[in-house]
Amino acid sequence: MAKNSSGKKNTDKITRDDLENHVNAFLKKGGEIQQIPSGETGFQPNKGPRHIVIQSSSNK
Repeated sequence: MAKNSSGKKNTDKITRDDLENHVNAFLKKGGEIQQIPSGETGFQPNKGPRHIVIQSSSNK
């Protein structure tokens, strides 16, 4: 693995290169990248709330 001048592994550079390679391969296969407008979210409010009931072992 590559090291920078301080002797640390240069994982940031390797990660960027790896990501770029994956993106290029995805695009070559016909994949498309969708740009999401700023402020958009994947939150789906119509899914309903999740109710979690926590019981202690003495309540059983």
